[in-house]
Amino acid sequence: MHTDENMTEGDPIESLDLAALGGFEPELCLKWPRAQMLAHGENSHQRAAVYGPVADYFKQCAGPFPGFTAIQDLVAGMFLMGEFEKAAVAVIKQGHIVGVMVALSVEDAWSQWPAGSRVPEAVVVLNRTVDASFLEQLSVAGARVLLAPGYTMDAIEWAAQGAPQVSLLEMTQLLRAESLLDIRLLPFGALVQDRERFSMSLSAFRLEPGVLIPPCVLEDVLFAARCAKHMRSCGVVIAHKETTLAISTGQLSGRDAWLLARERAK
Repeated sequence: MHTDENMTEGDPIESLDLAALGGFEPELCLKWPRAQMLAHGENSHQRAAVYGPVADYFKQCAGPFPGFTAIQDLVAGMFLMGEFEKAAVAVIKQGHIVGVMVALSVEDAWSQWPAGSRVPEAVVVLNRTVDASFLEQLSVAGARVLLAPGYTMDAIEWAAQGAPQVSLLEMTQLLRAESLLDIRLLPFGALVQDRERFSMSLSAFRLEPGVLIPPCVLEDVLFAARCAKHMRSCGVVIAHKETTLAISTGQLSGRDAWLLARERAK
């Protein structure tokens, strides 16, 4: 092992760029082809476009191409779907997770959604194939952009004839945080950080000696933690039977988030 005394100028260890080995190169060059112009940006008066190999991650099956905000929600949903092996449904709107349900099938998961509750213009991301009858249920609830691994032919036909305003996108691959950096562009450069890579498992939780928690409760804790991992700012998730009962995010403090989530769960 080298010490300060026997290190010399040009020593291989001394010359290693440890930051580059960790994924932070000395120079950051961003160059992607323009994939498509969008109808508008975050606001209706803003022009916008999406760049990069979009088709490598999702392809359009029916309906209009998603807008600026919807694409951000789609990406958030793709990361979230990577947390679950069982059938999962996530409802996302304007950067906020509205609800997440997990079950043996997406139909069973969606059955936990409050009857009659609507989220107009919502993005719904699923990790199972969608058929026409299920698609109709999602459309009635306000879904306008759907992302799933696939759709049956009757679902695509129903969307084209009965709900042409609904966008159906096929997910061609999941996004994994382990291999990506979070890049925020600035007027003079960029901020770069690792994406959240913490792996959620029951082994990550430490119980106090003598404390016994039923396995079903531990599963809900793990489910809620996986959802909270993808939330912005201070957030609280209240969950039961792998279904979110209330979500509060974007608050200035954890206490405010808890009070709001508790009120929503009543």
